[in-house]
Amino acid sequence: MKNSFIESYTKYISQKKINSNLKRKLSRTNQHRTIAWNEFNKLTIIIPFKLWQKYNYFKRYLIKPIFLFPFKLAIIITYTITISIFYLTHKLIYFLTYPFSKALNIPYSKTKIDGVSFIIPTWNKAEMVTTCVKKLAYILEKEKPELQKEIIVVNNGSIDNTVKSIESIISSIPISLINFHDNLGFAPAINAGCHNAKYNYVYLMNNDMIPKPRFFSSIINFAKTQIKQKHKFFGIASQIFFFDKNKRREESGKTYIYPYFGIIRAAHIVNHQNLQLPSFTCYPGGGSSLLNKHLFQKLNGYDFKTYRPMYCEDLDLGYLAWRLGYPSYFMPQSHVIHHHRSSSKKIGTDPSHYLFKNLLAFAIKNSSSFSLFLSHILTFPLFALKDKNHLIYMLEILPILPSILVSKILLLKYKTKISDSDLFDFINYELKKCQNF
Repeated sequence: MKNSFIESYTKYISQKKINSNLKRKLSRTNQHRTIAWNEFNKLTIIIPFKLWQKYNYFKRYLIKPIFLFPFKLAIIITYTITISIFYLTHKLIYFLTYPFSKALNIPYSKTKIDGVSFIIPTWNKAEMVTTCVKKLAYILEKEKPELQKEIIVVNNGSIDNTVKSIESIISSIPISLINFHDNLGFAPAINAGCHNAKYNYVYLMNNDMIPKPRFFSSIINFAKTQIKQKHKFFGIASQIFFFDKNKRREESGKTYIYPYFGIIRAAHIVNHQNLQLPSFTCYPGGGSSLLNKHLFQKLNGYDFKTYRPMYCEDLDLGYLAWRLGYPSYFMPQSHVIHHHRSSSKKIGTDPSHYLFKNLLAFAIKNSSSFSLFLSHILTFPLFALKDKNHLIYMLEILPILPSILVSKILLLKYKTKISDSDLFDFINYELKKCQNF
């Protein structure tokens, strides 16, 4: 007992000495700082120092912007002229082909649910995609046993042990493996999966999604109800929850778009009160949605030439289907858990760069009315002057304008039923035209 007391007292004394030494050092440091600050104040009185400060201010806030302004202006003028030619060319071809365009119709036999093909693209996520497949197979075995199902894994150039992991469970779970040696991007992977799918409907699932019980039976029952009532639809989205419950919710599956500085922004409705009943959604997300395969292929699949390497290809196709008379729905009782951006964060470039660049591409591709075109060329350049990133997006969009124009022209054979101006403000459109049912 005596020894322990002596040891504790010794530690207390030594700690006290350390604290006192630390205080002395801090005191000396503060004294040095005070002296240095006083010297600096004296220095600022000197005229040469003040002139140096003014020169730096002039250089930073006046010379540099004035020097860069001609280059910014050249980019904006080039962009505006090119977009104007793009718009006028499309309009001319539209007026020439309009008399020959027809409404898009698909045979009733292609709307029946003869089975569901699950398509899971993956890239360097061996453990995660294996967990996803196992959980999915377990749920599919329990739910809707009378319905045909298949799982297609598209390996998008993985260099980890993804192939070995999938092959190790093929004996217990029937899986079709499509193996690409290079990463072709999200859209080509989904297109390849749809091309190899056996059934009329495909369910697109990200490799970082974990399905919950009843997610499949809920969405199938809802789809069958719509088909029985002869309601046309392109896709049905499940409700998305984040794996990390403490993370601010950004996804739900109920999507909308809205105008923003001459372009558009896309978002998810995350208000819990608005996620209770089945309703319309602007587009079915490419990571957790049931789609009609025949309609997907009729619309040429995901546009991988415009939306590289990822983002907005699902927005583009869902929006196009809406315009042609095939809406998409949100089914809140079908739950999936998402490990948000677990794969995209591995890419060297910030994923947000691709998102905003592709939103610009989406606006260009899908703005057909003169009012939206005028809003774009008058408003977006002003926004680009303020934000240098949007100048970069402009430069990246210019080389792919020919492929965007070709894709727009190919779709002129179908007559549109809803205007782009209505859908670009989707929430108001839903409130006016598409009340919950």
